[in-house]
Amino acid sequence: MPFSVTGGSGGGGGGGVSGVTGSAPIASSGGANPDISIAAANATDPGSMSAAHFNKLSNLGSVGSSSATGTVNNFDPGTAQIIEFTGATGPTLTGMLAPDTGDPQVLFLIGPPGQTITFNEQDAASAAANRFENFPFSNNIVSTAIYAYAPTRQRWVLMHYTV
Repeated sequence: MPFSVTGGSGGGGGGGVSGVTGSAPIASSGGANPDISIAAANATDPGSMSAAHFNKLSNLGSVGSSSATGTVNNFDPGTAQIIEFTGATGPTLTGMLAPDTGDPQVLFLIGPPGQTITFNEQDAASAAANRFENFPFSNNIVSTAIYAYAPTRQRWVLMHYTV
């Protein structure tokens, strides 16, 4: 919002701006006519975002939600790329449908707040092409998971997870 500062009338003061400071990421050159700027954000420090990064963030993909709870065989993520489970408890997934042409090949799954998602890696109820692969731990319970579909292996392969 534009503003102006004027000197006082009367008295002994000269009025006007004598100095301007800013807190990171805002910076000021100081003085009566300061240059105000904002540093660019990076991996560890806050700041401004470039137009290219804004567009990348805006085009991450569609977000979907699922109220699925209990055991879900052959879960269908549809066209969503980010799926947040919203049920009172996290689901037990025994498989995810292989993506159709044009569907996302990478999925980010988020468990309900304070809950987890359980994956049954080799459950017989799911078709072979819909099963999960690459669990590095035995209980297969996570709060978030990123999967990529590997068409040559016909499996959803775990890329990253948090417990």
